[in-house]
Amino acid sequence: MSTLDDGAHDVIIVDTENIDARTLRIDVALTSGPLKGDVVSIRAIDLERDAIDILGLPATLVVVDGVPRLHFE
Repeated sequence: MSTLDDGAHDVIIVDTENIDARTLRIDVALTSGPLKGDVVSIRAIDLERDAIDILGLPATLVVVDGVPRLHFE
């Protein structure tokens, strides 16, 4: 498995799953750049957003030192 380069990546939320009471798996599809169409899975802890409500939302996946952070528009 490879990691994304550091930087900002435009994405759309394509799937979600509640892992436990605090953890959510979020699959995002990259919508621009050379990796457009690739799907990346990330885990969010204490997101405080409903898994179903974020489906289809655009977002920005910011990677710094290999650590992803998801920012909703």
